[in-house]
Amino acid sequence: MKKYIPLILIPYFAGCSTSDEKIFTTSSRFWSGYMTRNGFVSHDEPVIQNDISISLPKGFYLCLWHSFGINDTDLSGDLGDEIDYIAGWNHNFVSFARLDISLVYINFLELDEMPKGDGILPTFVVDREFKLGNHSLVPYAKEEIIIPAQGERPERGILSRAGIKHIWDTSLSFDIQHKVEVLYDDGALGSGFDSGVLARYELGLTWPTSENIVIEAPSTRIILPLTDLDDKRKEDFVIGFGIRVKF
Repeated sequence: MKKYIPLILIPYFAGCSTSDEKIFTTSSRFWSGYMTRNGFVSHDEPVIQNDISISLPKGFYLCLWHSFGINDTDLSGDLGDEIDYIAGWNHNFVSFARLDISLVYINFLELDEMPKGDGILPTFVVDREFKLGNHSLVPYAKEEIIIPAQGERPERGILSRAGIKHIWDTSLSFDIQHKVEVLYDDGALGSGFDSGVLARYELGLTWPTSENIVIEAPSTRIILPLTDLDDKRKEDFVIGFGIRVKF
C-alpha cells in the first residue's frame, strides 16, 4: 500500500540541463543519506539518485529523476524512494538575467496509486551569471509552490530561497563548485515541520574526463537552522560522488 510521504522529499537539484541544441544528459549519484529540499535528512542510509534529461530547442527541457535507498530491494520501502517528472522552460530576458519556469510531478511509490499522496510543484527561478576571469558567480532567487495532486495532502505551502553559486575553473584537472543559500520554509507542508529560516551549503569537485563525461567527487551538502525549530531538522550533512554523461 502506498504510504503518504510529505512533498519536502523532492530533490533539491534534479540534474536537468538545457541548451539551444537537442542534448541528452544522464547522471548517477551516490549519497550517504537523502537530504530533502527543506533541509531534513529523511533517510539516513545510502541512496542512489539517477536522472535523465533532454534539452530541447527554444529553452524547453524534460527530465526524469529517481531516488532509491540501497538498504533493501523494495522500491517503495522507505523515505529514500521517489520518482519525479519534470518539464521546464528557461529564457534570457532584459539582456542580463535568466528566467526558469518548471513544473514537477512528485510520485511517491507505489506507482499504481497515482495521484494519491503525490505533489505538484510549480517553480520559478531568476538568476544572472557574472564572469570574473576563471570564476563565475551566479546569484539567484527561487520560489517553489506546493500543491497536492489529489485531496489535501501534502499541504499547500511555499519554499523561498536566495543564494549565490560560485564556479572556479582552476585550470587544473578539476573545477570547484559551491553555493550557499538562505531558505525560508513557511511551515505549510505540515507533517510536523515548523516555519523557519535555514542556511544550506553545497561543495563539490568536478573532474572532466572527456568532452562528454564528468566525474563529481567528492561532494557534500550541509544544513544549518538559523531560527529555533521544534522539529526533526538540525545541523546535518551528507556526502557523495557521481558521474554525468552527455550524448
